[in-house]
Amino acid sequence: MNYRKKALPLLILLAVMLLCGCGLIAESPEDDRGDEYGNQNVSKTASPTPGTGDPVVDPGTEEDKIDWSLMPLTGLAFSEAMSSNSKYAEHNGSFCDWIELVNNSDSPIDMSLYWISDNKDIPQKLQLPAKTLAPGERYMLYCNSGTGEDEAPFKISSSGEKIYLSNADGFCDRIKVPDDVPKDTSYGRLNGQWVYFDAPSPGNENGSGYEKQTLVPISDYATGIYKDPINVTLSGEGTIYYTTDGSKATKTSKVYSGAINVTGVTTIRAISVADGRESAESVYTYVIGKNHELPVLVVSGPYDKVLGPNGVVQLNTENKGIEAEVMMTLIEDGEERFSAPCGISLSGNNGGSRDADKRNFNVHFRSAYGLSKLKYKLFDDLEIDTFNSIRLKGGGEDWNSAIIRDEFMTHMVIGNTALSAQASKPVVMYLGGEYWGIYFIRERFSTDYVASHFDVPKESVHLLQGYNEGIEAGSREDYDELYTFAKNNDLSKAENYDYLASRIDLDSFMDWYICRSYMGDKDPGGNIRFFRSTEGDNKWRWMFYDLDWGFYHKDDDPLTWQLESKNVKDKKTVFMFRKIVKSPQGKDAFLKRYAHLMDTILNEEYITKELDHWKEILASEIEADRARWGKSLSGWNSAMDKLYDYVKDGKRDANVLRDLKSYFGLSDEQMKSYFGDKYKK
Repeated sequence: MNYRKKALPLLILLAVMLLCGCGLIAESPEDDRGDEYGNQNVSKTASPTPGTGDPVVDPGTEEDKIDWSLMPLTGLAFSEAMSSNSKYAEHNGSFCDWIELVNNSDSPIDMSLYWISDNKDIPQKLQLPAKTLAPGERYMLYCNSGTGEDEAPFKISSSGEKIYLSNADGFCDRIKVPDDVPKDTSYGRLNGQWVYFDAPSPGNENGSGYEKQTLVPISDYATGIYKDPINVTLSGEGTIYYTTDGSKATKTSKVYSGAINVTGVTTIRAISVADGRESAESVYTYVIGKNHELPVLVVSGPYDKVLGPNGVVQLNTENKGIEAEVMMTLIEDGEERFSAPCGISLSGNNGGSRDADKRNFNVHFRSAYGLSKLKYKLFDDLEIDTFNSIRLKGGGEDWNSAIIRDEFMTHMVIGNTALSAQASKPVVMYLGGEYWGIYFIRERFSTDYVASHFDVPKESVHLLQGYNEGIEAGSREDYDELYTFAKNNDLSKAENYDYLASRIDLDSFMDWYICRSYMGDKDPGGNIRFFRSTEGDNKWRWMFYDLDWGFYHKDDDPLTWQLESKNVKDKKTVFMFRKIVKSPQGKDAFLKRYAHLMDTILNEEYITKELDHWKEILASEIEADRARWGKSLSGWNSAMDKLYDYVKDGKRDANVLRDLKSYFGLSDEQMKSYFGDKYKK
């Protein structure tokens, strides 16, 4: 939904200060708000240039003291921007967000003296290329999170975004793209004013525009959960067009003529059309006659494209990657948290979760759908609030058993180990108006994940798969060099071991094998991912995920299988790890690390509390979920009992310690020195 804020009047306009083409002046706190449509009042008169010795303002800390409305705009400046694009300025075979800059001066401009950023605290996020822009010439920058010369490492959020232009002396300009720019329209300058353009003109002079957007339709019922059916009344300018199946509202949709009777799980998407101009879209989602303690996630879209015989839910492996456009709404504590247009596709591999009755999905936010990224703090334990994609997991290959294996095991390692793991948020999901039971909103492992968690540029990330030596981003060259070094050098020599330790986060590497072995997971096929960032400490680190087959194998040789089994797919990684832990330094560090984790999280007391935690979370919904998928509550309780039993009375501890003693050839005294009273002869 779109809510408009009334602008407060300007209180003070202070003198303009310019230095090397950049204007730096003070503003009142209210000045940044613009009018109720998000517009800024742009001054048409430039202020005098300050003389030598005038202070230079730090662009990273003084952005709020700048009156952007008084920028003289006599040099490089923003001209136009597009935040939801499906047909303009094709770039490398696709359509993405873009920014247009223009040289408003009478002289050529060296663009390499300027930077672009979507973060005022990091103004030099992207240096513009070494190109000379002639007077009046325009330059297109494609905001697709890419690394090409004309590409920006960020997207423009359709929910509102500020983009900054600066040089060495401070900010030069800013465009404040509002949240009510309809899809395939743009926002920019015309005769010194910020306006909306129905007909974007990338690379060309801006055409006619208008200052105020058509008001979006407003419902008399807020998004939420209601006990009884409701009659929804819409109000707005001109003619209102709407849909109730989750599809995007257009001028070919149904014309609103009276109250809409809502009796089930329904998403209304609506636009107003007045004087030939479309408003942005308003979205209202209603869940009628349902009662849930968990947050409710409603994914709505046309039946034939989502659930029907040719819908995304029915797609097989031959159609992998095909997406359906849907609207996703999160309702928590009775209130809407967000409504976001996005694309949904099946997740997983054939023969596993992809072919299960209760399937998993990937969700992508794209400019073509109307929202290039989701800005919302999804996970309580994370400060991250921007997502390009997420995963909706319904239990994976554990869907017909305990359904929480992966979630509870990855939750254990977050903050307690050096492993990277996916945060999760349990919800009740409705898909296409149908109840789909308990799902988990999850982070997705990607270069975006690494960039946000480690505060590094996405383009600096090298992300690899162990299975078939896959490459998701970057290259394997550095990692393969480490493998060759480990293969050809004696790691019992301190200098060789220390070299690997300088290139690999050994705590992360060891924690992967420790946790994977203790938890008894023997599904290592593609479940190995590791990464490094050239902008960080450049060390390789490991991701921990997909534990759907964890806590199954009780009487095994946990570590021996992980390090010696012929079924392990990533031969280079396991070879390198074997050499590390069989060196004197590596063996000692590994056993101490194993003992530490057994003292903290890998023990009956901690795991029992963790299982209790998840059981309590799902208690109110699990019976309905099991019934939805033809399973029983007693079957789920039995599956949970098996998880408790896995560590009961120290059984798992004893099995792990037995195997560690055997694998490393340790004496009873040595075992005691590492594991204390946990080890019993």
